[in-house]
Amino acid sequence: MYFSIEVLLIYSLCGCLHPSLKHHCQDKKDFQNQGCLRYSFCTTGPTICEKDEVCNFFLQSKKKTVILHSKRYTTMQAFILAAGLGTRLQPLTNHCPKALVEINGIPILRIQIENLIRQGVRYMVVNVHHLADMICNYIKSNNWDAEIVISDERESLLDTGGALKKAESLFNEKEPIIVHNVDILSRINLREMVSYHQTEGNMSTLAVCHRKTSRYLLFDNQKQLIGWRNQSSGEAKWVNGPTAEYTELAFSGISVVEPSLIHLLPPATQPYPIIPEYLSVAKCHRISYFLHTETNWIDVGTPQKLNLAQQWNLSSQK
Repeated sequence: MYFSIEVLLIYSLCGCLHPSLKHHCQDKKDFQNQGCLRYSFCTTGPTICEKDEVCNFFLQSKKKTVILHSKRYTTMQAFILAAGLGTRLQPLTNHCPKALVEINGIPILRIQIENLIRQGVRYMVVNVHHLADMICNYIKSNNWDAEIVISDERESLLDTGGALKKAESLFNEKEPIIVHNVDILSRINLREMVSYHQTEGNMSTLAVCHRKTSRYLLFDNQKQLIGWRNQSSGEAKWVNGPTAEYTELAFSGISVVEPSLIHLLPPATQPYPIIPEYLSVAKCHRISYFLHTETNWIDVGTPQKLNLAQQWNLSSQK
């Protein structure tokens, strides 16, 4: 289950929310003008929304019934991690940020933004560091069907955990956040992932799959995060001590987090990764996973995978 907003189209030039409807709304704001109509909306609370659809519905008031025409929008928000140096893609990233490296003539960042928009995201934060001006100018020079803001890390690259903490004030505290590495392409159904995250009451939900890797996340039979293992070095980190029974799964660079999780992170005074913080939070909160197939995921952070991505498309979500 994820939050949605009923956008109420009032058929009047003034565009004001009808007085008889005010008691239905927990939070009322004006949306952007659309022709001669103004969208006024109210948060109706958590609802299950399988798809965007236009429908007629009735709202009863004490005085009369008001017939409205509405369109349902999911109020999803996302954080695109785009600040990295792109060292695996050198020399391509010597003079071009990783986020703007192209696949079939299209920058990776555009592919990510458009995929998130297709899946219902209407607010995004993008962090920048390496060749930051190029990314900022690219975002500003395009018209997006979403609001996109910048989290500026020009002074210091903060890694995944520090980046999330630094961007804390930029997010709506009432909605889960999709955290997405810019160099990961996937056909994962993010709406389904967010719905699962909220239904389970997770503090964070990590996209994972069964694939060979050097580092694994470890989960118990209740799908709770209990550890991390580096297969190459043999190093292991446990939430509450070693155990013999667990499932090894590879992290896919995509997660859904509650804004309240960010409050638990250390200050962003220096860089730190997010995985050790997930292990720490898992001591008292539910950190679980969302399983997808390996064929619906590709890391384009190397020249070889970048070439493979030329045959990819995002149309099939599983």
